[in-house]
Parts: sequence; C-alpha cells; structure tokens
Amino acid sequence: MPPRNAKDIVAPWTHWFLYGESGSGKTMSDFSFPRPCFLVPYNEQSITTLRGLDAPYYEVTSAGESGKEQAIVDGAGSLMSIILELETLYYKDIDAFPYETIIIESLTHYSDLVMEDMTRGGKVFMDQGKWGSFLAH
Repeated sequence: MPPRNAKDIVAPWTHWFLYGESGSGKTMSDFSFPRPCFLVPYNEQSITTLRGLDAPYYEVTSAGESGKEQAIVDGAGSLMSIILELETLYYKDIDAFPYETIIIESLTHYSDLVMEDMTRGGKVFMDQGKWGSFLAH
C-alpha cells in the first residue's frame, strides 16, 4: 500500500502571531515561511533585519484610513493601497501569485501609524468613536 503524500493536503489559510522581545528572531522566523512578502512600517527597524536577504517587501507609510490611501511609489504606500495591490495581483492570476506568506511586521508600530492617521498627527482628539475604529482596525 503506498503512503499518502502531505503535499496533496489542501489547507485553509492560517494566521500566526509571533511575539517576543526585540532581536529575539521573529523576523528571521518569518523569513523561513514559504515565499514571504513583508509589509514593514516605515517607523520600525525590521528593514534592518531584512537587509541583505532576498526578501521582497513593501514599506507601509500610513494606514490609509478613511480613503486617504497613499499610492504605492517605489514599493512604499499606505497599508490599504498595498493590500489592494496584493489582492489585484492574486485575483489576476492565482497560480502566478509570487507570495505564499504575507507578513505584517510589528503591529505595535503599525498601530502607531493608524493613530497618527486618525488624529492627523495629534491634531484631532481620539474620542470614543475613533477608539472603536482603532480597535476594529
């Protein structure tokens, strides 16, 4: 009787959350996932960790809240614009999609970008409605 082959298993998408101290190896662990693409907030240092690796990445310059998406220029733009570009690439030709793993680096730094967008750089007060939007993000 021949054995089964695990490569034939079709599994649903999975979500992983890696948590640890700065420099503990989270980004390098992410790099070991199949065909990764990193979404790195500009205010975070993961790009230093990726330096020299053959690792495609987009630089997230803002959250793109409330229709304020920043167009992607030279691999950098709002998270919403980047996600829309990735979705477009994926649905254009699923078999040719170059990534198997999408990694959002540092939710802490990403949340700082969301807060910056929502408060327009600290000029608008974070009321209860904005906190609700933040949590839903």
